[in-house]
Amino acid sequence: MRTYYEMLEIDPVATPDEIKKAYKRMAKKHHPDANAGSKQSEMMFKLVNEAYHTLSDAAARAAYDARMAARREQQAHPNSASGSKARGEQAEKASSQFNRTEMEKTFDRFFGFHPKSQDSGMKSNQQANKMDTTKVFESYFGIQRK
Repeated sequence: MRTYYEMLEIDPVATPDEIKKAYKRMAKKHHPDANAGSKQSEMMFKLVNEAYHTLSDAAARAAYDARMAARREQQAHPNSASGSKARGEQAEKASSQFNRTEMEKTFDRFFGFHPKSQDSGMKSNQQANKMDTTKVFESYFGIQRK
């Protein structure tokens, strides 16, 4: 993938005036009127416009530079220890948050009965759940009854 700097053929430390001059040069080179019917030139013209609008705005340029630096860092160290450590911490946090009892209570509240005891747990004035989802629940979680 080419960067915006490569599209405009400038250095990443280019000044706003250099960016503007490069944009005018590249826009003229790839303008659809100058390259009648060329889809590639039309595409490059759009990309050059996008590059100029991003690099000419100081805030957008800073955000773009930060994204590019992060991408280069990721490409340089795809399996870095910090990335692996972060993924491990996320997995540990997710597994520690899983509580089977709480899940069963949620299931009970949602479907209207407890999956293990099949107790409806409803008050006498509440309607009973007409659908028994015990088999679905058991097959999903791999529970086998004897």
